[in-house]
Amino acid sequence: MMSSRAKTNQTGINHNEEDFMFLDGYRRDRGMVLAAWILIVCTAGIVGLVFYWRRDLYVKFTCHRTAVGQADVILLRDAYEDVFVSRVADLSSQKRFYRKPPAGSVIDHAPVIKPTAAELGSFEEVKSLKYFDCKRVRYLWNSDTEVYEKLTGIPDVPLSYFEVNQAGLNDLTRSQRSVSP
Repeated sequence: MMSSRAKTNQTGINHNEEDFMFLDGYRRDRGMVLAAWILIVCTAGIVGLVFYWRRDLYVKFTCHRTAVGQADVILLRDAYEDVFVSRVADLSSQKRFYRKPPAGSVIDHAPVIKPTAAELGSFEEVKSLKYFDCKRVRYLWNSDTEVYEKLTGIPDVPLSYFEVNQAGLNDLTRSQRSVSP
């Protein structure tokens, strides 16, 4: 039985904006991925070409539909019926580094943080940070409201705010704010 958290399903992003898009969440199924590759080999690559041209068909063939918050792949459809496929990246403290950092290093103890809208320039610690990119825009998962939200730029901030904080970031803060995997 699904939990109440899994039942909530976001239907779209950028509501009341020109770039509104419907979205569906999909989770990979290893058995179906194997079946797709067998089908590609048996058809001498013809099905592979179709899947290459229509990434949405590949996703629908190899994944099963799930709640957006649990998805590995997001299918987005805009007002012009164009379909976009985006992979969800998950930056958790366990998955952040390709190699294990040296024991005792600052990076080893750095929690994952995300920006908050509550205060200007403030951050909060989170277990994981999920995001996906579509049309050169990054969308972050908000675990409180259980929706993806557009990552906005710097709000109306006076330039004196940046002049006061010239000391820079220490190693711990810099590693916490690193968003790249």
